[in-house]
Amino acid sequence: CIDMLWLPPPSQCVDDRGYLPGQWYNLNSKYGSDKELRELISELHGAGISPVADIVINHRCASEKDGQGKWTSFKNPDWER
Repeated sequence: CIDMLWLPPPSQCVDDRGYLPGQWYNLNSKYGSDKELRELISELHGAGISPVADIVINHRCASEKDGQGKWTSFKNPDWER
């Protein structure tokens, strides 16, 4: 009996596996869209399966280069406020 399913990091990411997130709250990734993720979670719940989200909070990639050409400009959420 399967009662849990591991899901890879769901946010927009710069690497292929999801472990270098660029935008934490953008759930459109190479794995699918935000809508598809929500539908999958709903279907899993309907089948009695608990999704386990792998969320990367200690890694983050910049969204843009700064004035010196370095990848230090973080957006969504914006860390420059």
